[in-house]
Amino acid sequence: MDKEILQVVEQIKKEIFESYVSKGLVASGEFGRDLKVNDLGDRVTITAPHYVVQMEQGRKAGSFPPVSAIKKWIQDKNRTVGANIPEEAAFAIAYVMKRDGIKVPNKFNGGGVVSDIINPERVKRLTLDINKIIKAKILTILTQ
Repeated sequence: MDKEILQVVEQIKKEIFESYVSKGLVASGEFGRDLKVNDLGDRVTITAPHYVVQMEQGRKAGSFPPVSAIKKWIQDKNRTVGANIPEEAAFAIAYVMKRDGIKVPNKFNGGGVVSDIINPERVKRLTLDINKIIKAKILTILTQ
C-alpha cells in the first residue's frame, strides 16, 4: 500500500486508541495492543478486538457472557484503578449482563470509541484526502 495512505490510516488508528484512553475504558490494555493497521498490499484495514462492538453498541440481554472474560476484566480493573472487586463477583456480573444486557451510553462508557472518530463527515474527508494522494501519484507518473 502507498506510504502516504498508510500514514492516513495509522493516524485514524492513533485517534481511536486516544479515544479509548480518554473515555477511561482501559482495563488490561488489550484493546490498544490488539488495535492494528494491516497492510494487505492492495488495501489497508484496521482491526480491533471483537468486543469493540459491545464497547460501541452495548450488549443485548439473553445469553451469558464468558465468565472467564469477566474474571480477567475484574483482575485487570483491580490492577489499573485500584478497585477491589472480588473475582467471585464475575458470575453475578455475568448474570446481570445476561438478564439486562449492557446499554451504551452509560455512566461508565459514554460510547463513541470508534464512531466519534470514524463518522460520515470523516469518511468524506478521508475520501478527499485519498483522492488527492492518488491524483498526485498519477500526475507524478504522467509528468516523468
